[in-house]
Amino acid sequence: MKAPTRNSKLPKFSKNPAVGSDAEMQRLSLARVAWVLAAIFALAPTATVRAQHNTTVTVDGVASNLAVAFTGTNNLLQVIHGAVLTNTGTFTSSSAARNTAVAAGSGTRWTNTTGIYVGFQGAGNNLLVVSSGAHLVASWIRLGYDATGGNTNNGAIFTDPGTLVLLTGGDNSLGRGTSGNWLTVSNGAVVSNTFSSAALTLGASGTPSNNRALITGSNSQWISTGVNETKVGMYGQGNSLTIADGAFMSARLTLISDQAGSSDNLVTVADRGSILTNFFAVTVGVAGANGRLIVSNGGAVYVGNTGADAVGAGRSAGGSGSILVTGAESLLSTPGGVAVGSNGTLKGYGHLLVADGGIVQATRLESGYDGTGTISNRGGVFQFTTETPTISPLTAGSIVVTNGVIGFRAIHSAPVNLDGTSLTNLVFQGDNGFRLNAATNAAGLASYTFDSVANTGQATNYQRLILTGKNPSWRSTALTLGAGGELVATNTAGASIGAALTNLGTVRVVNGSVAFNGNVVNLGAWITDPMTNAFNGNYTVGPAATIVAAAGDVFAFGSNFVMQSTNRAFDMSGAIVYFGNTNYGITTGTTNHLFDLAGSGALDEGSNLPQLATNFSIGRLVIAADNRLMVTGQVGGGMTNALYVGTLDLSAWATNAANLTNTLQAAISLPNINLYYDGNDPNNAYLGQETFSLWGGGGSLIPVPEPEACALLLAGILVFVRRMRDRG
Repeated sequence: MKAPTRNSKLPKFSKNPAVGSDAEMQRLSLARVAWVLAAIFALAPTATVRAQHNTTVTVDGVASNLAVAFTGTNNLLQVIHGAVLTNTGTFTSSSAARNTAVAAGSGTRWTNTTGIYVGFQGAGNNLLVVSSGAHLVASWIRLGYDATGGNTNNGAIFTDPGTLVLLTGGDNSLGRGTSGNWLTVSNGAVVSNTFSSAALTLGASGTPSNNRALITGSNSQWISTGVNETKVGMYGQGNSLTIADGAFMSARLTLISDQAGSSDNLVTVADRGSILTNFFAVTVGVAGANGRLIVSNGGAVYVGNTGADAVGAGRSAGGSGSILVTGAESLLSTPGGVAVGSNGTLKGYGHLLVADGGIVQATRLESGYDGTGTISNRGGVFQFTTETPTISPLTAGSIVVTNGVIGFRAIHSAPVNLDGTSLTNLVFQGDNGFRLNAATNAAGLASYTFDSVANTGQATNYQRLILTGKNPSWRSTALTLGAGGELVATNTAGASIGAALTNLGTVRVVNGSVAFNGNVVNLGAWITDPMTNAFNGNYTVGPAATIVAAAGDVFAFGSNFVMQSTNRAFDMSGAIVYFGNTNYGITTGTTNHLFDLAGSGALDEGSNLPQLATNFSIGRLVIAADNRLMVTGQVGGGMTNALYVGTLDLSAWATNAANLTNTLQAAISLPNINLYYDGNDPNNAYLGQETFSLWGGGGSLIPVPEPEACALLLAGILVFVRRMRDRG
């Protein structure tokens, strides 16, 4: 398309004004030819631009009563540079093709008092663009309206922060009897639909196919309020709606493969932060075939209805649909129920699969009669928001949990034992988990052992306990993790274990904090990254057990730490070990603590620097103000223990020269073994790389390396250098 020139022909006007015919370029600029507009509006209330071919119409000032009907090809309407346009009846193509309408730029306002067709009959390939902060107001937008002339591949792009498209009435559609039309909302643009009975329909009549809408990018939104519906495949095949990369879309309800004869229509909600919210319902495969809803990679679908089939698939005669929720934290959520398959004589077919960390949150699960519906949990989560969820497999064995999780959210009496609950209607296979998400299990439990089905022989016995969310809490008298059992605390704050815990399996705590309020015996693996572990009872690490802590992980002790491990996988060299009576979830009030190394592999290797990283060392040892730590271990019998720390943190104490001796005697007791600290750590500068023997002939506080050792090492290096020089 050629750019307009100064010699562009001015439009001509008649009694029934029509601007433009076959001129190669025309320019209508209100800022420059105000007298032309005056002539237009003097002649008639509405000016109509009927462009034929290769014509540009530009509005960059203020205009009104302008109707545009492109009847040829390669024409352009542009509203730019903060222009304000009010008009009626815009056609970016009326029985024609390859025409474009653009509204662009901050301050640009285009108000269309009726609606906008993008491709009304004709050969298609027409385009509407609203970008760079422009605003467009219209009753509706219809892309690919009427298949006459082979109309196809019409598109719309709404993009950039500040861009707003406000739709005030009528039905919005992609593909009314036409195929291959597309819509993209991206990069923070917003579409607000305040009245339309059809918020958005893909495949509105006839046999349309492959019409597609994409809402993508953080802050990109399609917001619908009032009585309206999103229909993906009302008719036709292969129509799709995708919400991705943090975008948002809302509607009263969403229907996928709506009418008989429609098939293979798809809604996808993908990526963390992407949300589709429905006030009333989501139904997949209403009367059409093979409707699909996919929630993946952290996307979320919310349905506000409390009905038994707020989310449904294949519920009606002839309808079939499937729902897939897959990927960590992908979520399908409703305060009501999820129902798949038929519950009557007229059969539809539905399937739900939740997998690989995906979550279905509901109060009820129902699968249909006569094998018409199946619900499968394969490594996913069934999360309930009631203590008494309803599980209704109308065909026996049609709701199955395989290596999945049964979870409860925001309740205070979650049932662990299945007896007496409708959870007994589930079929369990493999190793399954029990999850408390900001929830607490039912009181009165004496003990529970989490272990693998290989050890218990019962898939209904949970293999792992999962704590997540805010303040989840486990309570029982005793809690055991068998050799194949696990405790997983992840993305949690204020989690707690109110039981005496024995771990023969694995404790894995990641990203958050957990308080252990009973005694803990660790005979297995304890893995953290990053995490705060608070122990209000005694914490004992057995001979073969390990702790693997990431740099900065906190182990806070309100009582005693008994470390007997000889397993070289033990690694707390980057961890913070805190002894105190408050902070980090410590509530004991106890100020006297014991760190006992007897029998462990933490041996006294002298003041050798490598021991700080390899000999069961501690990254930072913190003693709270007015607390006292006794460090003890085995002496004799062929071994002598010692404790190696990077930083000895007494920052809560007075450590100036006048008070240092009194502080060390008050904070630390070394009755029989040595405590080595990193003399090169600037946080230990207050110790002056000195050795302190203040505990009546017992252990000493010794820098690593000792100054004498450094001097000897330096002397040896000098001798070596001189000998090499003499040889040379």
